[in-house]
Amino acid sequence: MTKHRWRASSLSDRSDSSELSSTQSPAVRRAILLLAYDGTDFRGAAFQSDGPTIIGALTDALLLRLSRYPESVRSLEALDIALAGRTDAGVHGWGQVVSLLLPADCDLGATRHGLNTLLGKVIVVRQLVWASDVGYTEEFNARYSAASRTYRYRVFNSWFCPPTLLASHWWVREPLDVASMNLACDPLLGEHNFASFCRASVGSDGVTQTLNRYLMHAVWREVPDRFTEEESNADLGRFPDICRENVLNPGRSGRVLEFEITANAFCNQMVRAIVGLCVAVGRPSTPLRAGDVRELLLARNRDAAPPVAPAQGLTLWSVDYNSPRYIPIGRRS
Repeated sequence: MTKHRWRASSLSDRSDSSELSSTQSPAVRRAILLLAYDGTDFRGAAFQSDGPTIIGALTDALLLRLSRYPESVRSLEALDIALAGRTDAGVHGWGQVVSLLLPADCDLGATRHGLNTLLGKVIVVRQLVWASDVGYTEEFNARYSAASRTYRYRVFNSWFCPPTLLASHWWVREPLDVASMNLACDPLLGEHNFASFCRASVGSDGVTQTLNRYLMHAVWREVPDRFTEEESNADLGRFPDICRENVLNPGRSGRVLEFEITANAFCNQMVRAIVGLCVAVGRPSTPLRAGDVRELLLARNRDAAPPVAPAQGLTLWSVDYNSPRYIPIGRRS
């Protein structure tokens, strides 16, 4: 079967109406869920003990929605939930993928509608399908089956920032040199130890996890922002002399810079650390330059690199399951 990249356009609602005897434990099937969310008020996507999480809210809604089923298919263990990306506190999601087990007689269209009703406005189930309906087996796992993840980060670069953008952009006042920021990405492409751009992580077995990752794509670009364009044009109409002479508007009225980055996987705060590095290179007031990046990478020392960018500008954009999985050099036979 043809596999799909997990975007709304490639997923469709399906349902299964198979009948089960009331004396039987209901059969289950692997389902795949596409999730979008505003991460502002959450401690992250994965379960945390110290505050609300995206997966915690989703699980609560699922347990309510599945309340007519026995505990054998609606416990936390039975749901077997896996997340494609464990986004940090304050980070948003547009293409977060979740795999789970649901009763085989579950109407997925009605389930999606019910979940969205329960979840409110800040978490949305964009799509919900059976894995087998889109070419995947019952062993599909949103995390371990993924070939790559793509994140996007947005910076609003201006002497002012529209208040409505503050929850989803990093406001940087100094004019940034985008060409230099793109040059800073070049030494990071390929497989490297990203210890200079990650927090060390210890697994459940007490072993420090590898920080080797394969970076496939990293690019900055200026993107149109309808809000700033419309406001600038309106201001020019209302105050033509002032705006043309830049009396109240020195320099550019504002621009949105978007960073897109793809890797086989990311370690803790890796994307935000790379964004922080690029912005430091792009600032005219800092001595750091693109030519210094390779030395920082080889240092394998988190303290050698600039601070991480704030969380609110980052979004998990998409997850790819189609490409062959990249096998790190150290694990090849």
